[in-house]
Amino acid sequence: MSAQKSRRPTNKWLATQVTAVVALLTAWVTAGAWNKTLSITLIGIVGQAIVSYLLPNAELPGGVPARRRAAQA
Repeated sequence: MSAQKSRRPTNKWLATQVTAVVALLTAWVTAGAWNKTLSITLIGIVGQAIVSYLLPNAELPGGVPARRRAAQA
C-alpha cells in the first residue's frame, strides 16, 4: 500500500505563487489602474497554480524522482 500524500503545497509551489502574485501587483502599480491585460494575467496565474498543484512532479517524465532510502549497513 502506498503512503498517503500530503495535501499541503510544497515550499517550491508556494514560492512560485508568491513570485507570480508579486509580479502581477508590480504590473498593476505600473499600469496605474486595473485593466484587461491584468485580468488576463490573473487568469493565467490562477490556471498555472491549479495545474501545478494537481500534477505532482514525480509522475512526469523527467520529474523529481522518489526519495530513496539509504542502505543500512
